[in-house]
Amino acid sequence: MTVALRQEDTAKGATLSTAISFTSNPLPGAALIGSIIECWLTFADNTHVPSSVVDSASQTYSLVGTVSDSTDVRQLYLYAFTNNQSATALTVTANFASYTGDMNIHVREISGAKTQSADTSNFPVRFTGTSATDGLSIALTSSAGPALISGYLARISGSGPTPSAGTGFTGTVNFAGGFGFSVGLFESKRVTGSGSNPATWTSSGGGSDFFLGGAVIWDELPPPALVGAPYYLESDEYF
Repeated sequence: MTVALRQEDTAKGATLSTAISFTSNPLPGAALIGSIIECWLTFADNTHVPSSVVDSASQTYSLVGTVSDSTDVRQLYLYAFTNNQSATALTVTANFASYTGDMNIHVREISGAKTQSADTSNFPVRFTGTSATDGLSIALTSSAGPALISGYLARISGSGPTPSAGTGFTGTVNFAGGFGFSVGLFESKRVTGSGSNPATWTSSGGGSDFFLGGAVIWDELPPPALVGAPYYLESDEYF
């Protein structure tokens, strides 16, 4: 099976005052057993950490990567889990000991990936914008191919436009506007070779914009080995 972004929910944002959990919108359709489920979270602070991330099938997610920016007071987290028991339109809930402020949550399903941890991920610190094509880049090095790059980039300061997907990437949605991050873009791209495979975006905003983002590579599940039926020599066959 080819590794691919199979589906994703509509990003959900809110300003939390007393709630200590926040649940995503459901995936548009039933998830596949064996798919990787990504849960992306942002917070409009740089101190709180989820105590757990659990989906509607009671599957507990593991942290893949995170970045915290003290200048513009933002955090971005990615959790993931290999769905092994639910063919439903999953929702995912982030739980906290306490939290008040803006928050966003978004869920993506990656099908055809190995049921293992990510090949590699990178969540770089705050970086400066540029108007160069593919100039906004998150470095990734894949150990094998084929694989899928899944990433998100958001402008956290400045007034430039929403970044566009990098060369060969398919851009999809942004987090819900007004709840932590303003303009940004999720994207994905299947790559076939190992080595340097960065996630890239393009923005015309130039050097007055600043960005935060993260990206991950999921290796493709290899095809099953072909096993031939046993062959028996007939009595009149000779070498």
